[in-house]
Amino acid sequence: MLAALGSGNATPCIVEAVRECTRRNIPVVVSSRVPEGQLVPGYGGGGGGYDLGEAGAIHASTLRPGQARILLAALIASGSTREAMVQAFSDYR
Repeated sequence: MLAALGSGNATPCIVEAVRECTRRNIPVVVSSRVPEGQLVPGYGGGGGGYDLGEAGAIHASTLRPGQARILLAALIASGSTREAMVQAFSDYR
């Protein structure tokens, strides 16, 4: 669970860490602590939300970090595939 900045941005080092986790089949969900609004992978170039998505992160859409963490835990516990996780988070748009 990654609580990113703004609309879902991080640093290049974080993007590389996400890439390494997803390479090892560890799901990474990115959310934001902003009070409201949808997470948008709008730009890349060294840590943008687009870069996180390209590295394998699943965007939490409108869920805040605490909410996304609960959903992620339930999905992991139920043995969900990555595709099922992506679908579950996209249901909150």
